[in-house]
Amino acid sequence: MKVKNKETRIRKIQRKKEGAKEDEDEEREEGERFMLQNVLTDKIDELPLSYRTRMFFQQDGCPAHHAVTVRNWLNSEFSEHWIGRDGPILWPPRSPDLIILGFYL
Repeated sequence: MKVKNKETRIRKIQRKKEGAKEDEDEEREEGERFMLQNVLTDKIDELPLSYRTRMFFQQDGCPAHHAVTVRNWLNSEFSEHWIGRDGPILWPPRSPDLIILGFYL
């Protein structure tokens, strides 16, 4: 008995917004429009200096968050006080019984 395979097709179920960039530019675009530069900076500036000097920023290992522009900004804003890939304090190894706060606190 011969089995005939049907032709497989990929169908998009989500549409891009009009004017959206192509997929190849998404990582670069995400790095360039990093939310912290536009939103969080003002909120951080409102905090008392005593809080800001003891504050650490935690960054995950998402490729878009690992862009050079993002890391440069984190270095300028948080100096040695950020946790993340290629940062001054490395993101801890993945472990099913370990959460980020348990590793550092």
